[in-house]
Amino acid sequence: MHILILGTAAAEGIPGLFCDCRVCTIAREVGGRECRSRTSVMINDDLKIDFPPDTFYHTVRYGLNLRNLRLLLFTHIHEDHFSVPELHYSSNSFVSQPLENPITVAGSAQVITKLSEQLDLGHVPYNLQTMEPFIPYHFGRYTVTPIIAHHAPGLIAYNYIIEESSHKLLYGCDTGWYDERTWCYLEKEQLDGVIAECTKGRIVGGYDGHMGVDEVIRLKSRLENSGAITTGTQVVTVHYSHLGGMTQSELEQELSKQGIAAGYDGLQVTI
Repeated sequence: MHILILGTAAAEGIPGLFCDCRVCTIAREVGGRECRSRTSVMINDDLKIDFPPDTFYHTVRYGLNLRNLRLLLFTHIHEDHFSVPELHYSSNSFVSQPLENPITVAGSAQVITKLSEQLDLGHVPYNLQTMEPFIPYHFGRYTVTPIIAHHAPGLIAYNYIIEESSHKLLYGCDTGWYDERTWCYLEKEQLDGVIAECTKGRIVGGYDGHMGVDEVIRLKSRLENSGAITTGTQVVTVHYSHLGGMTQSELEQELSKQGIAAGYDGLQVTI
């Protein structure tokens, strides 16, 4: 399973449009890995998780051809993950040739309801699939199981266990600290890789719908103690906010002590 991390920022990106904090100032001065677009990943060349406002930029930067896309998973309906207007550009009004194969778009009932309301389904090549938590779904070569994240009141947020050719990835973005029902499910799994959000950086406490460095370390430890991962399993962090107060180099220094990789835009991972 080949994973291309397209973006690694929280909602406002890094540097933030109107921010002059230390992290944003360094990002503007240094560029490179210190600059971040909104979080999304591409698995192989046919499975994408989330469709942020930076998707056009991602296709240009990485040479992506979204006509190859077969499965699009949404985690939830916050706009940095769920930019529905961009999906309209797959309609026949915006392409020289209609897409040969429809794209399956899957997520929670909340996601599918919003898509049904905002898309003209008679003119875009999407098959919508509502997914229930903790139930495996089969999409071609992939088996996808949504699990419940702890992100925001009144919001259904999914993380995903994605399996291909007996390799399993946990994609955990906008996670918060999982409720025990999710932990009970996860701890029975055998995972080959973990992508985990680290939005809060070095902030301790506060809003519990995101994780920071301390929580990511605890997550890794709990998964190891349950046998869901080993000490050699790849754990990579994404979805950083500049308000977490950590640059890429600082994240690398802190997380590497725990055997965790600090993700950056363009990082490629194979499991």
